[in-house]
Amino acid sequence: SKCTTSAISDFVYRCVKMRHDVSVHTRVYVENTVNSKINELGPKDMALLMWSFAKLGHRPKKTFLKRLEQRYRRLFQLTSAVIVKNQTMRSRLIALGAQPAQLVISPSGADEQRFQGATPASMPPRFLAVGRFVAKKGPLDTLEAFALLRGLTDQADACRLVMVGDGPLLPVVQERVRQLGLDQFVQFPGVLSPDAVVQEMRRARVFVQHSRTAEDGDEEGCPVSVMEAQLCGLPVVSTLHGGIPDVVVDQQTGRLVEEGDRRAMAEAMALLVDQPDLAAAWGTAGQLRAQARFTVAHHVDQITMLLNDLVDNRRSAAKA
Repeated sequence: SKCTTSAISDFVYRCVKMRHDVSVHTRVYVENTVNSKINELGPKDMALLMWSFAKLGHRPKKTFLKRLEQRYRRLFQLTSAVIVKNQTMRSRLIALGAQPAQLVISPSGADEQRFQGATPASMPPRFLAVGRFVAKKGPLDTLEAFALLRGLTDQADACRLVMVGDGPLLPVVQERVRQLGLDQFVQFPGVLSPDAVVQEMRRARVFVQHSRTAEDGDEEGCPVSVMEAQLCGLPVVSTLHGGIPDVVVDQQTGRLVEEGDRRAMAEAMALLVDQPDLAAAWGTAGQLRAQARFTVAHHVDQITMLLNDLVDNRRSAAKA
């Protein structure tokens, strides 16, 4: 059935939004952009809008992927373009039959007006994690790395870990904190408003997130919280997973370790405990890079450019 303009607009907005902290003017802009173009797009281009924002390129179990392989290939024949979150997704879709020219990498981006003001060198060794307590976010790995950190620095008693969010693994992580005897060093403030998250970032030295592939194959796209942290001016210690290496440049804007390597993560955290000036330098470099590449405005501009190109191509084809 034919998709209505309002339905398409709402779908695009929900996918651009990704989090509840995107400002209202962003929704209005996206809606106006799509509304102004939608009547000029044909059925193939409609498929783009409905397909491009799906969680493509995540790694399902091989049997599931094999079963859907032909459907993927058929769908690529029906679409003008596909928007993906990171380089890893792009490579997987090419392996499934997508043409490289079809693929546009465009992370959702972060709000540069809100996420700013971190001064990591002047903050105590306070580590911040923000995200759902689910397997792909690796909250237990982050906690275990923090526990290992305590044996790697003389400032162990000054170190704190703040884990913002909620989810099914929260009770498991809290119980592990009790087992490790770290109750006074680890805090769980729950789900916070975007402005409260900004305040936590401004009180932190380092942002941490041990993302990893879950047992069911679930993976990160390009974590918004990582982009927000870099945009705010925090160095990031994370993993070589999903779109994180697209955002964080190892040993320039943070440190990236292999999935599951808690010891390496602890060592990276200890480095930034002992060298606050390095934390500041990496944070500044990350902020400049995020401002140039990973804002909501960049994401919307890319969508706008893509829609304009589709319309221009359709007009040219109509005249031919």
